[in-house]
Amino acid sequence: GKYYLHILINETYIEGSPIEIDITPGIPIIDKKELEEEEMKRRELMRQQEILERKKEAEEKQLKLEMMLKAKRERKELEDKRRKATEERAAEALKRLKQNIKETEKKLAEERKTRKELITGAVSYTHLTLPTYSLCRSRWPPQHQKK
Repeated sequence: GKYYLHILINETYIEGSPIEIDITPGIPIIDKKELEEEEMKRRELMRQQEILERKKEAEEKQLKLEMMLKAKRERKELEDKRRKATEERAAEALKRLKQNIKETEKKLAEERKTRKELITGAVSYTHLTLPTYSLCRSRWPPQHQKK
């Protein structure tokens, strides 16, 4: 049926234009098209919220992965620096060792040269092993020497 819309403003009724409404007892008067539009809006809002939540989760995962990768790169850089420092110390130690070997070889060569100069001729085993407290180092007693 057609009914007139009456509005009460400041205790004064304002008569409106006729509208067609379906009055069923116990059911609120709601336009079906409006109800469908509201349901569509609600679903769209829920879908958008879900999309935003997924996007936020994806961004958080991405940030976490980036932080993990950055930490991994920093650890690798630190390990590389340590390895390089160790290699440099080892190279320096090897260089010092080679220098020491050269110096030792040079000293040995000088000692050999000095020994050769001291030894003027062949020396027998007995001369090297006999005691040095007497003047004569021969096997014969000192009386054999002619004075």
